[in-house]
Amino acid sequence: MKDVMNYNKIWTKFETHALAFSLLRKNLYPTYWVRGDYKLDTLHGDIVLFKPSYGEPVLKLIIQVHASNAGHTKSWENSVEIVGEHNGVPILKITGGEAAYNIRNIVAPYL
Repeated sequence: MKDVMNYNKIWTKFETHALAFSLLRKNLYPTYWVRGDYKLDTLHGDIVLFKPSYGEPVLKLIIQVHASNAGHTKSWENSVEIVGEHNGVPILKITGGEAAYNIRNIVAPYL
């Protein structure tokens, strides 16, 4: 029964990824293509956003997903971080459920 008591405390990587991916796919497709578990030439993106175009789609954003490392918080601002870039495309790290719930607002400046 103790495990049930901790259910709402920490988001796993899978839960964070699943929620963020589904919200992005629902809200951005077909204007943007949302791909999960995508391998780039030298990098793995948990979620990758492309802008469709004639010829090849344009890579817009790479998202790395991480499990939360603490209990529930009321703010997602501390759960988002730019961790670098790949060929000029930003790499964004999101952590936990608050960031996943707010993923549409988080990615909007990069699209």
